[in-house]
Formats: sequence, structure tokens, C-alpha cells
Amino acid sequence: MDTTITRLNWGTVDILVRPDTVHGLQLWVATSVHYHGPSHLFVANFDPERVQSWLTRANLLTTTPVPPSDGITALVTPELQAEDSSEVTLIREAAKHGWKSELSLILHDRYHANAWAVRTSPSEARKLIQVLFTKSTQSRVDTSKAGIEDVNPFDTAGAPHYIGPFVLGTLPKPTLEKANGEIWLSFVVTAAGTTDSVHVILADDFHMANALVKDVLRARFEPGLAAGQPVAKRVYQRFLYKSRW
Repeated sequence: MDTTITRLNWGTVDILVRPDTVHGLQLWVATSVHYHGPSHLFVANFDPERVQSWLTRANLLTTTPVPPSDGITALVTPELQAEDSSEVTLIREAAKHGWKSELSLILHDRYHANAWAVRTSPSEARKLIQVLFTKSTQSRVDTSKAGIEDVNPFDTAGAPHYIGPFVLGTLPKPTLEKANGEIWLSFVVTAAGTTDSVHVILADDFHMANALVKDVLRARFEPGLAAGQPVAKRVYQRFLYKSRW
């Protein structure tokens, strides 16, 4: 598992921030396991220099003591564009005599076909800004090592599609007292539809994660496409488990 990750919880949303020295800063945003509404997962890599420039504007937005003037309905950061052209924006809306008590983190896919607004308090937004700054200083983009395209789960165009077979009945009894949990994985779906290079990003139970990796390696997919042709793509997925014991 990756020990460099910082994990934040915004109630109905979990956030992972992961530094990387090849692909840049990675941001995961996922609906919480306890949330009963529609499930979303956003994963994208960002150039750390872009992130640091964007954070200056984001920090001003969360800390400004100046009330909105007449005609101002909101403060909006510029779009922070990821390597796959998906985007992140932070918005603070005006209220009658100041600012609303919550901000919105807006996530867009690269075509702006899907949008997800995540609401949080200014204090929680500042925690994320601090984490993004710290992790961006540990990240870089190395174009000489660029290879397999990453798939943002928020954007299904050209993505691999699972066709089977997961044999989840082979998973062992959880070894932790907490019987319910989650496992965050990345893996490559090859042009032939097989799986390779499975990496455990984060897991609540090590033994459950090892068993899941074996299942993922048996899975088969319709491969991702580029210019209409099958190509290898890296997939990001969070798996939830619930014990029957």
C-alpha cells in the first residue's frame, strides 16, 4: 500500500491525495461508503506547477474577509485542468449579508458532459488546499516515462468495460474488528482485455486486499479504445466489502 497518501473525509465524500514522481499529483474524490445516494468516483493527475498556481487563488477564496459587493454572486477559481483535460473548480457563493457557509468543489469530465458538485466548509477546503500544496511539492511529471493512458472513472468514453469473472466468494474473513471496509486499486487492462500491474493504493484489510488482487488478475474486460483501436489503459477502482460473519 502507498504510505504517502493523505486521506480526508467530508462526510458523504472521501478524498485521497497521492504524490507521484511520474504522473504528477493524483486526486481521488469518491462518495463515502456510508452515502446512500448516487455513487461517483473521480481520479485525475495534475501537473504540480499548475496546482500550486491554482492554490493561491483557491486559498484567497476560502479566507477572504471582504463581503461581496453589489452585483457579485460568487467567487470562482480558474479551472484546474488535469492531464486528461478533466477540471476542478472551487466556488464560493454570496449570501444576503456576506458569504454562504459552504463552498462547492466542482468536478468536470474532459467533455463537460458530467459535473459533480461537492459541498464543504471553508475550514475543510483549507485543509485540502494545505494537503494539495504539500503533496504537490513531492510530485512531478516525467514525460520521458509517459506510457499507458490513465482512465478517469468519471469519464467512461473509451474506457475498458468489465465482462467477468470476479470470484469474490474467495475473499477471506476480514481480519480486522471492523468487518466492513474498502480497497482502492489501480490496474492495467491490456489491449487483449486481460489485467496486469495491479497496485493496492489503500486498503482497510491487508488480507482482503491480497485476495482481491488475485480476483482482479482473473477478470476479463472489453479493452479501452483509442482512435477506434484496442489499447492498454490504467483503471482506478474502489471496492467495498461487507462481512457476512
